[in-house]
Amino acid sequence: MGPATADQLVEAALAVADGRRVYDATAIGSLVGALVDEPLSGSIGDAGLSDRELDVLRLVAQGHSNAEVAAELHVSVSTVRTHVRNILTKIGALDRTQAVVWAYEHRIVAPRR
Repeated sequence: MGPATADQLVEAALAVADGRRVYDATAIGSLVGALVDEPLSGSIGDAGLSDRELDVLRLVAQGHSNAEVAAELHVSVSTVRTHVRNILTKIGALDRTQAVVWAYEHRIVAPRR
């Protein structure tokens, strides 16, 4: 992944100001890939994610901002936020970082090697 875009920097700054942690998705993917050979729990079906939610989760796990996900999927940023909120609820994650780890654990995305 290359340098952060202006949108990513703004999103990260807002997250930090809101008391949330900010991590690089590529770094998390490499770490999870090094530690996990098999999914740790359940299957994708257990979470009940829709196809669109899986699309959003894949893009988020690849490090895309809400604005980038919205542009890629041709939806509004508000729609992406709603999908992210629904994903967090369905998989029991507290934040995007936990969702990214969950995505790697469940092989929704593969670590870059």
